[in-house]
Amino acid sequence: MSFSLGGTCTENGRAVSLGANSSGGGTGVTASVNCNAGNWTSSWNLSGLNDGTVTFTADHQDAAGLDATQAVRVVTKETVSPVAVIATTASNPTNFNPIPITIEFTETVTGFSAGDFTLENASISNFVAVDGNSYTANLVPTVNGLVSASVGANKVVDLYGNDNTLSNKLTLEFDDNSPTVSISSTSESVTTDPSIALSIEFSESVTGFSKSDISVTNASLSDFTAVSGKIYQVNLKPSNPGEVSASISADVAEDDAGNGNAASIKFSRTYEARSVCSVWNGFFNGELSLVWNILEHVNLGTEPIGISSTLYGLDGTSHESAEFVIEPGQQLDLLVHDMPGWIADSYGLVCSKVTSGNSSSLDGRLVYFARQAQGGFEYIFASPFTDGLAGDQFVGFNTYQPSLNTGDVGNFVANWIQITNLDDSNQKGSLLFYNQEGELLESKDLTIPGKGQSDNSAHDWEVPTVGFVQWQPDSSSARFVMKNTRYLYDNAELENRFDGVFQLQASPGEKGVLSAILDTAAASSILEVANITNAAVNTRARFYDSAGALLADLNFSLPAHASQHIIADAILSDGTGSVLVEALGATVKSLTATVFQYGRNETGSIAYLYGVSALKPVGDQLRSSYNTFLNQSCDIYLANTSSSNQTATISMKRNDGSDVFVDNVVELGPKQSVVSNICAAESQESYGVVTLNAGNSSVINSYLLRKDRNDLYRYPIPVR
Repeated sequence: MSFSLGGTCTENGRAVSLGANSSGGGTGVTASVNCNAGNWTSSWNLSGLNDGTVTFTADHQDAAGLDATQAVRVVTKETVSPVAVIATTASNPTNFNPIPITIEFTETVTGFSAGDFTLENASISNFVAVDGNSYTANLVPTVNGLVSASVGANKVVDLYGNDNTLSNKLTLEFDDNSPTVSISSTSESVTTDPSIALSIEFSESVTGFSKSDISVTNASLSDFTAVSGKIYQVNLKPSNPGEVSASISADVAEDDAGNGNAASIKFSRTYEARSVCSVWNGFFNGELSLVWNILEHVNLGTEPIGISSTLYGLDGTSHESAEFVIEPGQQLDLLVHDMPGWIADSYGLVCSKVTSGNSSSLDGRLVYFARQAQGGFEYIFASPFTDGLAGDQFVGFNTYQPSLNTGDVGNFVANWIQITNLDDSNQKGSLLFYNQEGELLESKDLTIPGKGQSDNSAHDWEVPTVGFVQWQPDSSSARFVMKNTRYLYDNAELENRFDGVFQLQASPGEKGVLSAILDTAAASSILEVANITNAAVNTRARFYDSAGALLADLNFSLPAHASQHIIADAILSDGTGSVLVEALGATVKSLTATVFQYGRNETGSIAYLYGVSALKPVGDQLRSSYNTFLNQSCDIYLANTSSSNQTATISMKRNDGSDVFVDNVVELGPKQSVVSNICAAESQESYGVVTLNAGNSSVINSYLLRKDRNDLYRYPIPVR
C-alpha cells in the first residue's frame, strides 16, 4: 500500500524528517525530504506496517537548530477486501416471483449497481441502496428451474480503495407449477365390488394431503394409506347402487415450493350391488340328526336395507326368493331349510342381495346346526357371507386324527373341497392337490355350472396327509367361493356321528405380515403355514404371550408348494397369545396361514375344533354379531399387532336397539392380546350387533367366538 503526504515548510533547502508508525505494529517507516519553495511532498510504502491507525509525523529545523512545531496526521490503514453476502427469505424450492434478495457488504462500498450481478435464468429489478453496505433487489426468474445470482470480484471498492472479492452464489429452484393429481382404479366401469381400491397419484411429492381432502358421492372411504409423498391409496365403499364418485379439490395439498395442487378429474364408477352367497346343505338330515340352515342377516348401517334372498339348487336352478327389510343395527334370521327348493341330502347356493339402502351395511353368515334326535347338537359351524374371489385361491387340508384318545385312532377324517361358481355361466379350471413336502398329489380339470358347485375329496390318500389345495380358474374375472369342510367322525364306519365339523374358507394368499390369535387354555393351537408360490420362501413366525412378550422367533425355509405345521402348545402354555407370520422379502402373495384350535375332553377325545385364518388387520371400526339362543355364549378375542399402545372400545346393541353396554374400554400394550366373555353381560335368547372401535386403523386383529355354555361346541365369527 502506497500513500502520498505533503505539507508546508519555512526553511527552503533544509530537511523535513518524516516518520510513520501503526497502532497495529509492524516496521516503522522514516524518510527525509527537502523543503522546496515552502512545500514538501513524499510517497510512502506502508507495506511493512500492519493494519491499524497510522500516525505520520513531520519535523523541521531552521539554520540555528530551532525546531518547528511537529506536524501530525492520523489515517487508518486497511487492506481487507469487502465481500458481499446474498440472501433471501424465500424457501428452496420457491414459487415466489419475484424472489426478494438482500445484498450485505462487510463494509461501506462505492460503485455498486444492478449491472454488477452475475445471473442465471433470472434478471434483476427494483435495485435499492439502503445505505453504503446494504442493498435490496428482486430476482425475477425467467423460466421454471434453477435460478442464481452472485456479485463478481472487482465490481466495487471500499473507502480505502480495496476491491471486493467474489460473493456467495445464491441458488434456488423456482417452481410455480401446481402439482396435478389423478385418481385411478383397476375396477371395471360397472362394478359389483363393495370396496373399490383407488390409487391417487400426484405429479410430485406433496404435504398436507389426508382422507378428508377426498370428496365422495354415494360412498364412504376407508383404509387411507400414504405410500409415498406422491402416491396414496384408499378404498371407496359404495353406499347405494348407482354412480359413485371421488374427486380432489384444488389447493388441499402443496408441493415443496408451496404450490397448491390443481383439482383432479372426477373419478366415477357405476355400482351394482353384488349378491353375497353361502352354500346350504341338507346332508345328514335323517334319523340321527335334523339339519337346520339359518341365514343370519345383519344390518351394520344407520338406515334400513331391503334384502332379496334366493335359493339355488345343485344344478344352479333358482327357486323362490324371500323379500324383507332389516332395520338399522338389527338382525333377521332366514330359515333356509324351510325355503322352497331346500331338500335333504343335497346342497346349493343361497344368495342375498341388497335391493334398497346401503349395500355395504349387509353382513352375516349361514349357520349350520346338526341337531341330534335325542337333543343336543352333532355340530354347529358358520359360513360367513362372501361375494367370492377372482383368480387363484388356496385352502389347507389335513386327514390326521387330532384326538389323543387311542380309541379314536381309526375314526374317519373327511376333507371336502367345495368350489362354488358365483357366475351365471359355466366356468372351467384346475384343482391341484399338494402334500406337506410340496409334491403334486393330484390334478383335476373341472367344469362348474353357473351358480353351481363342485365337491372334491381331499382325504382319499393311502396314509394320513396334510397339504393344501389350489383352484386355478381359466377366467381371471369369474368369482368363486372355495371352502374345505373338515369332518371328524366319531366312528370308522362313516355313520353320521361327529366329534366336530368345521368349514374353512380359502384365501388368495398374502404378502406382508399376517396376524392370528392363539388360545392354548385347555386346548391345542396349531399354526398351519403354506407356501403358495413356485419357489422357496424364507418364512418367519413370531409368537407372543398375552402380555406381549416374545416367546419364540422361528425362521424356516418353505420349499415351493410346501406347508409347515407348528404346535404352539409347546411355545405358549395354557393361555392366549398371538403369532405374526411373514414371508421375508416377498414382493408377491406368498403365504396362507391358519391357526386351528382343538379342544379335548377328559378322555383326550375331540370336544370341538375350529380354525381362524391369519390376516392383515383392516379398518378402524369393525362389527360382528352375537347370539345367546340355544344356550350360546360368546367371547371376543383381540390382539394388538403393533409396537405401540392401543386403545379400543367395545359396544353391544340388542336387536331391538337397546344397549347391552357402550364403549367398554380395552387397553392393549404392544403385541398384547386379550379375551373377554362379553356375552356374560347379556341374557339368554337374545342377539344383536357387536361394534369394535379399534382406534388406529389396521393394527388390531379380532374375532368373536360363539360357544355352548357347556363348551360342547365353538365356532368363530369374523369381526370386520
